[in-house]
Amino acid sequence: PLPFDGPAVPSPDAYMREMIHEYESELAELTFNSKPIINNLTIIAGENIHASDAIVKLIEKRIHQVRPICTIYRQILTLR
Repeated sequence: PLPFDGPAVPSPDAYMREMIHEYESELAELTFNSKPIINNLTIIAGENIHASDAIVKLIEKRIHQVRPICTIYRQILTLR
């Protein structure tokens, strides 16, 4: 048997991928103005300042995904 050196520590790359996946999943849940989701996203971002560039890119990507939907919704509302 191998000697036990303690718990396995994930590599920085694996941690970063997991954190980005967690942030992206949580961001996808933000389909309405939800204070708990926004607070959680803020906490994740605050705990991962080193990943700020990746977090900003995820937010920008989400804005571009949602913008056309918001534009269509706004046009429907103005037709009423």
